[in-house]
Amino acid sequence: MTALVALGVFVVKQGALGNAEESVGTKNPQAIDFYNRGKSYLFSNSSKDELKKAVDWFEQAIAQDTNFARAYVNKAYACRQLDTVWEPRSGWDAKALEAADKALSLDQGLADAWVIRGALFFTPAQRWDAVRDVEYQRKAIKLNPKVKNAHFNLAFVYGHFGFLKEAIKELEQELKSYPLDPTPKWIRGWILMSDGDYLQALNNLKPLPEAAFFHPRIKAWQLGTCLFYLEQTDEASKVLEDYLKKLPEPDDPLLLSTLAIIDAKRGHSEKAKEKIRGAKAWENRFIHFHHVSYNIGSAYALLNEKEPAMEWLKKSAEDGNPCYPCFKNDRNLQNLRGDREFQAFFRKLHDNYEHNRVLLNP
Repeated sequence: MTALVALGVFVVKQGALGNAEESVGTKNPQAIDFYNRGKSYLFSNSSKDELKKAVDWFEQAIAQDTNFARAYVNKAYACRQLDTVWEPRSGWDAKALEAADKALSLDQGLADAWVIRGALFFTPAQRWDAVRDVEYQRKAIKLNPKVKNAHFNLAFVYGHFGFLKEAIKELEQELKSYPLDPTPKWIRGWILMSDGDYLQALNNLKPLPEAAFFHPRIKAWQLGTCLFYLEQTDEASKVLEDYLKKLPEPDDPLLLSTLAIIDAKRGHSEKAKEKIRGAKAWENRFIHFHHVSYNIGSAYALLNEKEPAMEWLKKSAEDGNPCYPCFKNDRNLQNLRGDREFQAFFRKLHDNYEHNRVLLNP
């Protein structure tokens, strides 16, 4: 079994054109060749350059057959990854939407098209429309119960909205269909972190290869966070600082804001604030900035600076991260618990949590 098949990618062999139309959606051998070249870049768990090459190959496949729905689907995936991880707010989101919509216009019965189009609702540009995302993932599962990434995407939404047990169940379903795909396992680590089970999260994350993560920052953030809460602060700091030296962005906001929490916990106020300033500079250049906002709010809470702590925690919750259990269980927020503004915010967060449970029916 090839790595691509293990990741749920069906690669058409040159001699298998008899099955090509059924499996891929075109009879054009040149289009199939270009399509498979694109997928080889897309599913190598991809750098920015590889993703751009994938887009180019999918566009060449589409030029060979303009009705090639699966090529549009995978172009949308590559563009979404470029927007989310590497070049946010650079037009890739619009290209992803255009490609996904085209795929659905060509084939309403293609489950993969519903998966990627649904995922594109859960973005800041679409105001984190979880309801539509969940609706589309369920449509995809109805069409094909083993469709790749639908359960993964449900887990991703549920995790942000605090439905942690339900998220784990969705990941189990994804792994049941694709047991060799390591990517759902880092999402499971994040869910366990959100639930305060840092030891299990750490044990889940440590063996995962770098290729399991969309970006190296994710592994560093999760490992550093787990180690911090397990009171292995020096090791947490070392992990984060070592990754910062390796990343193309030495001022990565997710890692800087996590280090700010560590400095705040140590009582190093000025060091923490310096890192907070560095992280803030990325506010309009980082799609999932709500995790950075949460870290910034947590660091201010540890410094006992309630006004900026509340400002950034509210930003996190309002910008796609209303994870009630996180706010409830996080001991970094202990200095805020007796504050009236925090208590009012916390009640609203709980009410929204229950309302979202009705809306999403996880």
